[in-house]
Amino acid sequence: MRTAHMPTKKSHVINLLPQEEFQKSVLGRTLYWATTTFRTIVIVTELVVIVAFLSRFWLDAKNADLNDIIRQNQSIVESYQDFETDFRQVQQGIKIFSDLENTTGLSTLLTKTVNLLPEDVRLISIAQAQNSLQIKASSASERSIVQFITNLSADPIFTEVKVTNAAASSENSAVLVFTLETKFKEQEGS
Repeated sequence: MRTAHMPTKKSHVINLLPQEEFQKSVLGRTLYWATTTFRTIVIVTELVVIVAFLSRFWLDAKNADLNDIIRQNQSIVESYQDFETDFRQVQQGIKIFSDLENTTGLSTLLTKTVNLLPEDVRLISIAQAQNSLQIKASSASERSIVQFITNLSADPIFTEVKVTNAAASSENSAVLVFTLETKFKEQEGS
């Protein structure tokens, strides 16, 4: 049997720069260093660019996740806004009530005033100054207003009861809105 003879390939390196003499010169060493060093720099730069390009996808995903979390938390905070407003109003009312309760004898004056109201007289507001009260109320009959003034005058705590204003209500002309001013005596122990 005959075997086929295959030609062998010879590899020849062709270098146009004379290696021995040129690499020994300063210019040759500089060119050799520049070509190898810059090749390494280019490869490292390409790797950095590739890593930066691929990390951008990861950073975009993280950014999208963070934006979703921010939107969710923002909607949760906004959903509690009405509750917070109501809570603050209740706190303010409690503070006003506790301040009124701590005011000297005001709770006693309020209780006495409410107890002296005729059935069809409705309180609108009560304001306290030094030793006087300003009571704003409404009633459908003049007789009830006179009865309320009489009740206040009969109580020993209240003195100098006088009507400072009386007019028909802007919502209902059959209802009278009136303002009374009365002085009161300081109570002992309050």
